[in-house]
Amino acid sequence: MKKFGKFVLVIINISLMALPFMPEYWVISPVFQSIPFTIYISLSILSITSILIFLEWKVFVLILGIQLSGFTYILHPYLNSFSLSDSHENQEVLSITTWNTLYWDQGEDASDFEKQLSALPADVLLLQEYIHWDREAKNIIQLDNNPNLKDCCNYKNVWSKGELVTASNLDGIQIDVDNPFILAVEFQIHSQKLIILNVHVPVHLDVQNSIFHSNFWNFIRERIGSRKKTFSSIKSILLREPIVIIGGDFNSTMLMSSMRDSVFSLTDFNILSMFEGSYPANGSLPNWWRLDHLLSKNVKKSHCVVKPQTLFNSDHMPINCVFSLM
Repeated sequence: MKKFGKFVLVIINISLMALPFMPEYWVISPVFQSIPFTIYISLSILSITSILIFLEWKVFVLILGIQLSGFTYILHPYLNSFSLSDSHENQEVLSITTWNTLYWDQGEDASDFEKQLSALPADVLLLQEYIHWDREAKNIIQLDNNPNLKDCCNYKNVWSKGELVTASNLDGIQIDVDNPFILAVEFQIHSQKLIILNVHVPVHLDVQNSIFHSNFWNFIRERIGSRKKTFSSIKSILLREPIVIIGGDFNSTMLMSSMRDSVFSLTDFNILSMFEGSYPANGSLPNWWRLDHLLSKNVKKSHCVVKPQTLFNSDHMPINCVFSLM
């Protein structure tokens, strides 16, 4: 029995080490890769400590070495991203906010929601799931001309694409991107072209279904293709365009290679941000997940904050960052 227990410990450690490297097209992978990064780190420390206590030190050293190698491989692109710049001298400063508004209902009193929007500090506002859910017809209706953003918040320019909305007083041009989950707008700031991407990566899990039901696994299979295409489109834009800010709800964790390879490794991603959750905001679970991000390429980020729980009943917290063009 003792040998079996030791064998289980080794298997658990190997599984934890392998988890970030498992491809998402293995249907089981997204389920376990969805755990919060803080929980993953805690489990890894606990498991390696168990090896030290219950197994020989030689086994401990071997597994610890492999585990540290894995962590280094995953984290090395981000180890130089711990500091933020504080200087804005002679630079154009942009305040940008991203928020998944959870299908707010235009059929109800929108005054509280309008107050939330007007209180968000943003030269550029990125919204996801900014559409109306018709309860009777049980379908989604795109908002008509996005009146709230123009009336309550004084944004003169509003660009929309399905459930994605970008609003700003800056002049810009919407760029055609062959993906329904990416809204791209081009701005000219001091003769510099800046692309701002508003992204909502398709969710990969349907938590309404039991893990023991076939619909749960079918949902994962159905979303693999759209998620892969979306990450591919994001990566293509980040590689092609010299100056980019990208924000939105990515429905992905640090453990998913698609997120690391297509987004984090090509931007100013800060590993410390993973310890400040943005989801869920409605109190159903601890907000340990960081699904929402504001990231940039060749743009200085000086300040970032996850906004506190709002009055409006969204399951995501807004995120605001201050950027300055280099």
